[in-house]
Amino acid sequence: MEKIVDRNLISCICVTRNKLELLKKSIICFNNQTYLNKELIILYEDDDIETLEYLENATFSENIFLVKEQFFPKKNLGELRNIAISQSNGDFFCQWDDDDWHHPLRLEIQFSYLTKEVVGCILSRWTVYDYTTQKAYLSNSRAWEGSILCRKEIFDKFKYEDKSVGEDTSFIRQLLNSYPIQIVNRLPFLYFYTYNSKNTWGQAHFEKIFESSLELSVEQSAFISKILIDNIEITQENNDRLISFYEDLYR
Repeated sequence: MEKIVDRNLISCICVTRNKLELLKKSIICFNNQTYLNKELIILYEDDDIETLEYLENATFSENIFLVKEQFFPKKNLGELRNIAISQSNGDFFCQWDDDDWHHPLRLEIQFSYLTKEVVGCILSRWTVYDYTTQKAYLSNSRAWEGSILCRKEIFDKFKYEDKSVGEDTSFIRQLLNSYPIQIVNRLPFLYFYTYNSKNTWGQAHFEKIFESSLELSVEQSAFISKILIDNIEITQENNDRLISFYEDLYR
């Protein structure tokens, strides 16, 4: 896909722990973004030896930055997200969870919704995927916290809550109540929210999400599995095929 250049730097915020193979996929997703003026902030803890050894010995592009935090005293996920954002250089930031898959157009499309008045963009539907069953779903409609992309200046007023789970819920609620945020309904292919048994949220949380979502067909789930497991390239043909799945659902 053609890459675009824009003067606004977007910081992708990735807090990772004990999920090295998924982290590698999220780094690939970052590198594949069509939006060029971007950086990836990867925050990890010094007791996560496998992740530490990989990150500190690998060679990354100059727009990937590592932030190492001490495990003791233990910080919760909200605190770690706030630290990572404070270390970022962008005019904008977006949540870039290591569990999930990000379409090459994610940054470009979400950023295109922002204006001088509209300070953020969030998806109200995304694709949900269960690695344990290899089934995919179209989510129910709500403001999905993990898809946020917004101006960094709002971070001066709102921070992620000091919690290990659900730390982004009150942050997004405050954002929606205080600023014009574009909520996008028809682009669920931009983000695959995945259950892999190592998530911050447990299985019961994801079971509720599966139950409230629309299960995709066997063919559609198989194709999404190829993207996530076989790492097939998002060529124009594959992109058109992926988008067509959702066009059928919205008719």
